[in-house]
Amino acid sequence: MQIIMPVFVVSLSLACASTRTLEQNFSSIQTGMSRQNIKSIMGKPERADAGVVPQSPFFGPQEALLSVLKPGASFEEWQYIDEGNIYLIWFGSISGEPQENWRVVTKFGYPKGAVF
Repeated sequence: MQIIMPVFVVSLSLACASTRTLEQNFSSIQTGMSRQNIKSIMGKPERADAGVVPQSPFFGPQEALLSVLKPGASFEEWQYIDEGNIYLIWFGSISGEPQENWRVVTKFGYPKGAVF
């Protein structure tokens, strides 16, 4: 019992810290960071998708892309999730760089269950 209790407390502390850390780390993400920068700060994304910015008007988190990319531009979206929020980081090209050199163009976080 003496060993189980400290292990449980440490495990619980780490679980709470990882949720808090994801939100804090997301707030430190800046435009222009590389994929490697993001992986070192946020870890591996839970989901990664590619897409094309649709013609406006449209609704949803990707509306944030319209301020930095033109409709028809390609982008890559990385998604991170904690207990209460979804964090999106978008990579793309503002000046014609090849996909392997894309950088963060913007980010967006929102509560799970949000309606757009």
